[in-house]
Amino acid sequence: MGAGQYLLRTVFASLALIVVVVTCNWLVDPYGITDAPRIAGVNASKVDINLHVRLLKKYQPMFARYDTLIVGKSRVEMGLDPEHACFRKEGREVYNLGVPGAELATQIAYALNVIYQQDIRAVYLSVDYTDFIDTDPRRPPYSEALFTETQGDLRYLPSGQENRDHWQTRSSDYLKALFSVDALFSSLKTLATQGPAAADRTARGFNPGRDFQGMVAVEGAHSLFVQKGDELARKYGRPWYFRGPDGALPEQFALLEQFLDIVRERDIDVTVFTNPLHEEFWSLMRRSGNLAQYDDWRSTLVRRLRSREDPRLRFWDFAIDSEYIHEAVPPAADRSGPLEWFWEPSHYRRELGDKMLESMLSDQCGTGVSFGERVI
Repeated sequence: MGAGQYLLRTVFASLALIVVVVTCNWLVDPYGITDAPRIAGVNASKVDINLHVRLLKKYQPMFARYDTLIVGKSRVEMGLDPEHACFRKEGREVYNLGVPGAELATQIAYALNVIYQQDIRAVYLSVDYTDFIDTDPRRPPYSEALFTETQGDLRYLPSGQENRDHWQTRSSDYLKALFSVDALFSSLKTLATQGPAAADRTARGFNPGRDFQGMVAVEGAHSLFVQKGDELARKYGRPWYFRGPDGALPEQFALLEQFLDIVRERDIDVTVFTNPLHEEFWSLMRRSGNLAQYDDWRSTLVRRLRSREDPRLRFWDFAIDSEYIHEAVPPAADRSGPLEWFWEPSHYRRELGDKMLESMLSDQCGTGVSFGERVI
């Protein structure tokens, strides 16, 4: 075989391998960005998705038409079901845009990116006290000119301008999802590990928590509470600050109010809400001296929301004392399953999220209020 023929065969073999890899990654779609059909037992569960949620939620919300968004972090992503019966009764098309670990600026940027591309009529926005505190008291204070964090990897900037550089990000994302060896390994893992305990995000962005269910079956609910409790104790065992040294509010209030200004201009209904937390979380906040700051944050939030006098704006408080947050944590040897309402101290289950939605949608759904308090 001559050198030229050998080179030609090598090129053709390389191209064939690339085609096989790209086709496999496209059809398996391990990161959920090609909208390939989900086939039960093949690629229905995106088992390697936990580290790629931000990538998924740049693109997945555009694969269908939605009129309602659920916005927040991992608490809402795995707690509020976009296919809840009350949403279906109203004929709403809902997408869960919860992004684990995202700061408020990022949550808002992702929400606005969808709002600028879809005819969104309602938003359910989670707010957490922990998003408004910082270990540095000298952080940026409240300002009227924010949105400096452009989130340049999204198609639309928070200002509403189309991102001219988004094509570069999109190209990079699809190269990563289709041409990379990492994506191929994710595809093979997806094909090999479909099952009832596989991690996933549904087509509407919801995290069904099946991997949590699997962990509880193996380790027990007690273990999840201990692991998360230790993590929270390390995080909140050091000083945190809500206000600056001069009493100034954090910039997150300006971010929130700018977001509310934008959605008001677009005639979008907004329900702001707090999340329920297990009593073990509140015990930790009490021991770390954060409860006084929490009360300051909540009263400030209510005052500023109320001052807007916006008939389209509502505020529901679920971070309250109730029968649901006092579930006893089972002993270490117990493998009977998760608690009824919580996975661990800071993440509630869909069963409690259903009660939250039934309360927030009670007027339209006729369910009555069994949990939470409507403040505004």
